Amino acid sequence: MRQRLAEVDALRGCRCIGVVLYHYTTRFQEVFSPATAPTIAFTMATTG
Repeated sequence: MRQRLAEVDALRGCRCIGVVLYHYTTRFQEVFSPATAPTIAFTMATTG
């Protein structure tokens, strides 16, 4: 059985959180239009 690298799994987890934050902050106004926008905009994922 192949061993998994904990560091690579941690990087994958960080990337997953980044994707969730990107979609939450960029599409917030479309989904929840009467509410105010989030205070933090996570737009770093637009380049990759």
